[in-house]
Amino acid sequence: LSRELYDLFLDADRQYSCAYWAEGVETLEAAQLAKKRHIAAKLLLRPGNR
Repeated sequence: LSRELYDLFLDADRQYSCAYWAEGVETLEAAQLAKKRHIAAKLLLRPGNR
């Protein structure tokens, strides 16, 4: 399948999972970032963790 096809429905990071549409989130990119931040918070990830 072509890259152009995936461009139609995936974000720039090529994430293939549900985004986190918190209140005030209006774009797919913002929702994907909210998802990554939400997961990191649940995992208690901090700078320097590997």
